[in-house]
Amino acid sequence: MNAVFEASEFLANLLARYANIEANYRKRPCTDSDQLERSIVDVYVAVLLFSAAVKAAHRRSTLGMGISHNAIGSFAYFLLERVKESFLSLAEQPLQTLKDEIRTADNEVNQWKDLIKNECK
Repeated sequence: MNAVFEASEFLANLLARYANIEANYRKRPCTDSDQLERSIVDVYVAVLLFSAAVKAAHRRSTLGMGISHNAIGSFAYFLLERVKESFLSLAEQPLQTLKDEIRTADNEVNQWKDLIKNECK
């Protein structure tokens, strides 16, 4: 569960920052504004892929949770193991790779943002 909450916190902070970046830097009449725009889109694409991976892991963890209370027993243990396995997978390579891609795209946005800030004074 912590991995899902951490992923949600990461995305919430990133998206809040990007709302600010878009409000202050997009559509400036500068030579490199188009590059910044493309870089922002790259971040949003990476965010969507990351969100889909988190959602898929959550879906895997809740697979079969709609069973009746009469069936609880050894099946409940099986489900708990699946939940544990799914949430552990959030901290492993696929999600971390997507998070790294977001950070790489974010760094590129920051470089273009700094260039535009200096260019459009």
